[in-house]
Amino acid sequence: MGAFDFMGREIGGWRRVGAAKVYSRETIFDYIDGAGEVYRLYDFREVAVFHFRKAGCEPVVVEIFDMGTAGDAYGIFTFYHQGKDVAVGQGAYLRSSLLSFWQDRYFVCVSTESGAEPEESILLNLAQPIAAAIPGKGSLPEWLKSFPGKDRRAQSIRYFHNQPALNYHLFISEKNILNLDEKTQCALANYRAGNDSFAQLWVRYPDSSAAQAGHARFMKNYTPVGKLSGPVRDKKKKWMAATWHGQFVAIVFGAPTRADADSVTQAAERTLREVAR
Repeated sequence: MGAFDFMGREIGGWRRVGAAKVYSRETIFDYIDGAGEVYRLYDFREVAVFHFRKAGCEPVVVEIFDMGTAGDAYGIFTFYHQGKDVAVGQGAYLRSSLLSFWQDRYFVCVSTESGAEPEESILLNLAQPIAAAIPGKGSLPEWLKSFPGKDRRAQSIRYFHNQPALNYHLFISEKNILNLDEKTQCALANYRAGNDSFAQLWVRYPDSSAAQAGHARFMKNYTPVGKLSGPVRDKKKKWMAATWHGQFVAIVFGAPTRADADSVTQAAERTLREVAR
């Protein structure tokens, strides 16, 4: 079965027009120029572009990205997550003329050809049967279930692998001071702290020695005095703290007080001990 064989000639009353155009990891820039690099931050394989028509409705474009794994489909979904959350697939949002969702290893974008904002039901009526046609559902890395949800700002979680993706969301250094690569798994999110906020990052390394090395390199290169443990003030006079346990490094950035940084770090340590069992 091909990667996009689940897409019929007619879906939910919409009829496909013409043949799909498919772009690979190497040719994606022929379709989307600058944004193509974002998909290549993940295990992106190829994208198929379909055009659909339905009487009385604005023509619609459907882009189906094969991201290789369910985790990476979820990752690219979080990369752009912004808008109204809607019930399609394993997670979806609607923004103006675009509805995006992820399911299994696929990230799907449904939009009007003209860019005009249609009624919500028009995009939903095509997106929902596409999701139903995808033959399976994917599972995310088990540890993500333990990533802190309390006081987390809505739609702020980002899942990714490498240093360019981290710096897109939260710039920490031009150098790869956390030793991130395609084998690391990262979750980053923003949290409330009274009237203030902070960011929390977890990194899962292939093994504990890699996690310890990543923690040590980060503390040596990021903190003003190369401090190896305990909260420290950053250049913005906020508080940063980092810890490691087993395969994980957990870091809080921009905490308003030392007590906040301590509290978040201690909570992360307790959770990671449970995850490691």
